[in-house]
Amino acid sequence: MKARITKIINETPYTKTFRLKLDKSITYKPGQFITVISKKDGVVIRRAYSISNWFKQPTEEITITLNEVPNGKMSCFLFCKNINDTIDIEGPFGLFTLKETQNPVVFIAAGTGITPLMTMMQSLKDKDITLIYSVKKQEDILFRDKLELLNINKIITLTQEKWNGQTGRISKGMILKNIKLNSDFYICGLPEFVKSVVSHLEELNVPKENVHVERW
Repeated sequence: MKARITKIINETPYTKTFRLKLDKSITYKPGQFITVISKKDGVVIRRAYSISNWFKQPTEEITITLNEVPNGKMSCFLFCKNINDTIDIEGPFGLFTLKETQNPVVFIAAGTGITPLMTMMQSLKDKDITLIYSVKKQEDILFRDKLELLNINKIITLTQEKWNGQTGRISKGMILKNIKLNSDFYICGLPEFVKSVVSHLEELNVPKENVHVERW
């Protein structure tokens, strides 16, 4: 599938959102991802990126949001692209999607782990929703404007900078203070982060079937 870049948004000093116009309509579930394909020196490179905005379905538009990784083959490829450039993609894919529930819903993320959770939060209506989001510094907070528009309980914690909000890594105490234990949990981030949060939830006796994870 061909996708034309229609907009590039500088989210943070190291993170961009690419808005893509597809050559055909697709239907995706909140939390799913697409695969971007490129070729360098005769070698095909594939990388998965979560869809980072919820559009009315079916849609011919999606967004992906990613960090520039030093020497990263795909991120460097995308960060060199301009408006109206075309890229190849496949998808959507992925099983990290919302489950039907009457429970409150809690989203826990670090860094760009918020990207699949953003589509979930945008798509939910009339739900008791809490977001606990960890980043290093204020400049690293993704989707600040979009988060302001969401009618949810937001806890943003900084791990490497002081400010007038929450600071420190996400702990069992922080989780317990801000959520209801009968919630459904969606967690996304690097493997060690996900492992730590799942461990906290296990110690709080949250049923395993209520915990849904995506590791990057």
